[in-house]
Amino acid sequence: MFLSKPCFPVTVQKEELEGIAKEALKERHWHNFKISSTSLVFSPFYFFSYDAFFEEKSEETGALVVKDTQAGSMALNAVSGEFDEGIAGIADSEEPVMLKESPAPEGVEVEVERASISESEVKRISPIRLAATLGVARHNVEISKLSLAFVPFWLLSLQDSSGKSFELSVNAVNGEVLESEEIPFREKGALELTGETISELKKPSAWLDYSKRVLARIAGSGILHSIGKALLTNRIVQVIILVIIALIVFWPR
Repeated sequence: MFLSKPCFPVTVQKEELEGIAKEALKERHWHNFKISSTSLVFSPFYFFSYDAFFEEKSEETGALVVKDTQAGSMALNAVSGEFDEGIAGIADSEEPVMLKESPAPEGVEVEVERASISESEVKRISPIRLAATLGVARHNVEISKLSLAFVPFWLLSLQDSSGKSFELSVNAVNGEVLESEEIPFREKGALELTGETISELKKPSAWLDYSKRVLARIAGSGILHSIGKALLTNRIVQVIILVIIALIVFWPR
C-alpha cells in the first residue's frame, strides 16, 4: 500500500504547474524562468473540529455562566506542529481516500513525510493553543473528530535566465501557492523600465499626468524654469522631442 492513511486527491496536474507558477511569479517581476525539477510531497496533517465557550460572572448569583460559544475546524501539521487554517478548509470540499499506488506521473519523484507528533499529543496541546488564540480557559475548549490524512504538494525548482534558482510549493489539491509573499522580488532591467514607460505614454491620460508633473517641477524651481524655457525654445530640442513622440507612437505593442 502506498500510504497507510487516507490522502486528499491530487487534482492539480503537472501540466498545470507552469501556468500557476507564471501567475505567481509575474507579480514579483519574474518572467523568463524554467522548471528544472518537479516532485510530489505528501505531508501528514491532523484534522479536527473544536468547540469553545466563553464565560462571564453573573451579576445576580456571582456564578460563571456561558455567554457565547464558537465552533470551527482546524488542521495541524503533523511534522512542524503548526496550525494551518488554509489546509483545514480543503476538508470542506474534498474527502481524503486511501491510495493503493502513487498518483504521481511517471518520472516524478515522490516523498512521503512522516508524522513526528502523535495523536495523544494533538489531543493534549491543541486545546491549550486554541484556548490561547481564542482567549478562553483551557477547560473551555473541546476537540473532536480527530483524524490524520496526507495532503499532497507539488515542489518546483525554478531557475531564471541569469541562473538564479529558488523553490515554489503548490497545494496539489486546490492549486494555492504556499508562502508566495516570500518569493524574492526581481529588479527590473533598464530595457524593461523603458518599455513600460513608452507603453504607458501611449495613453493620452499618461501624457497629461507626466506633463503636469514636469511643469510643476519647472515652475517650482527658478533654475529649472530658466533651463526649461531655454530647452523648449531650442530648435534641436524640439526635433528631439518630435522624434521621441514618433518612437512612442510606432513602438511595437
